[in-house]
Amino acid sequence: MAQHASLDDLKALWPGGTLDESRAKAVLPLVSSAIDALCASGGVDPSGVGADVLRLVTCQAATRMLMASESGFGVTQESWGATPYSGSTSYANPTGDIYLTKTERSLLGLDGEWCGFVSPAVPE
Repeated sequence: MAQHASLDDLKALWPGGTLDESRAKAVLPLVSSAIDALCASGGVDPSGVGADVLRLVTCQAATRMLMASESGFGVTQESWGATPYSGSTSYANPTGDIYLTKTERSLLGLDGEWCGFVSPAVPE
């Protein structure tokens, strides 16, 4: 399986701050493999998806993973009190999981219509 984005691609799309390059080098092939696996399970051939789309989706998913440990990125809720000095912060992806957004799935062709059925079999 080919890596869909390079370290230079990720640097070009990096939202700011410093990029941990050694961690990024480890994450990029993992994200590429995850995208290939999701495409395969969804019946989409990754070689039929445009290289720019694969690069974009790989960089976006890798950014979410890499920024999970960065302060303030992905904060969904934050609250603080004055007395007795309390505070709380909630993160969207605190553990740095690989996931694709609905838009990314759509770009890859993974959110198409589908139909399924269940045929219960009664043991004889």
